[in-house]
Amino acid sequence: MLNMSRRRQRSPLHYPLTPIPYPLPMLTDAQRKHLRRLGHDRDPIVLVGQGGISPNLVAELDQALSHHELVKVRARVGDRDLRDEILGELAARTGAELVQRIGHVALYYRANPEKPGILLPA
Repeated sequence: MLNMSRRRQRSPLHYPLTPIPYPLPMLTDAQRKHLRRLGHDRDPIVLVGQGGISPNLVAELDQALSHHELVKVRARVGDRDLRDEILGELAARTGAELVQRIGHVALYYRANPEKPGILLPA
């Protein structure tokens, strides 16, 4: 009689691999949590409309990040995939880290090397 209770062991290589996000995130989970707490009470400074990304919008976000380091952006775009693409493109063009995205609102962080205003936990 065969023992049917034993299952064949699968090698870890048979399981699907999780993709590694590139570029690798520069913030730890504790730092993200700290930034989310600081950004909770802030109002959106930059608003993205139906026109999408323009050079003026990128310049405005770049200037806001230079002054505030932590900036909320509201993207009023109907399509979710387009909104995610716009928010990712803004992070790439400004060199900022997308800390959090909830609905239409995203929180960006970029440290000011000359005059840091936000101290991050180690």
